[in-house]
Amino acid sequence: MMKRFFGVVAALFLSAASFAQTDLMAVTPYVCDELELPAGVKNTLQQRMLQLATQNGYGSLSGEFVLTPNVLVLDKKTTATAPAQFIVDLEISVYVVAVAEQTIIAETAVPVRGIGASESKAYISAINRLSPRTPAMRNFMNSCRERIVDYYAQRVPVLIAKAQSLADREQYVEAVAVLDAIPESVPEYASVASLKVELATQLLDRVAETAMQRAKVEMVKGNYAEAMDALVAVNPASNKAKEAYAMIDQVAAKMSEAERAAREAELARLEQEREASQRAFDNQMMLEKMRLEASSKAAESARSAAAEVSLSGINAWLFGKLK
Repeated sequence: MMKRFFGVVAALFLSAASFAQTDLMAVTPYVCDELELPAGVKNTLQQRMLQLATQNGYGSLSGEFVLTPNVLVLDKKTTATAPAQFIVDLEISVYVVAVAEQTIIAETAVPVRGIGASESKAYISAINRLSPRTPAMRNFMNSCRERIVDYYAQRVPVLIAKAQSLADREQYVEAVAVLDAIPESVPEYASVASLKVELATQLLDRVAETAMQRAKVEMVKGNYAEAMDALVAVNPASNKAKEAYAMIDQVAAKMSEAERAAREAELARLEQEREASQRAFDNQMMLEKMRLEASSKAAESARSAAAEVSLSGINAWLFGKLK
């Protein structure tokens, strides 16, 4: 189940990136392992939950909230025709759950009917009738948005304290991941954004310091290719970028002609990045944007890992509640 869940994460991020509005709520589509459905139906249900989220302005992956369905069979029969057709009447309930509190914050139920040449195809036909764009589902998802904003608004001081505590332990990736889940529509978002920029800078500088230290060790050993590999990890938005680029010049000067030729394209790219970073440092807003984008990308893995732990732990609870 977890493999199937994380298989749709990439699609979730891609859909979120293309959505018109910028304030995307962090909600994770999730189908319980224990739902008793015919073979192949869970994948269709997962995709429908994914569409329900992304087409109504939800995106990202935080593990804070899950969008999860339950399927109740109201009626099941076959026709007297040859060949026989399967008919199923289902009630699909959709829940938005606050994972940490194990609380259902919103729910709705939709009756659907499906017809198919097999039971599985009948189920899939019925599930595909759960349209993300109907007024009822749009209204439901909009009401969820309001409740999620209220949820975060009440927890902003706690989340800021948590992020700061993580940063104090130099767990910058995890700290940024906590703040990334907070939507921009929260009234206190200005303080969140300010801390995000601060932590993003600390994160990029920490990565740069580690990379340069490794590069120095490799240079002493005469491993210039390895030193270069370490230095290219330094983000141009880091305060350490200028120092890292100076080290890159030193490494390039010591590399053999063949090594430099092999890395010609990479060195050209680094030179372009150097010019872009200089322009960014001359434009504070551009610099902050670069730092936030880079730190958020680094935090994605932390959010994914946290979500996997949370979902595996809450799976039995969800099934018990929904059944």
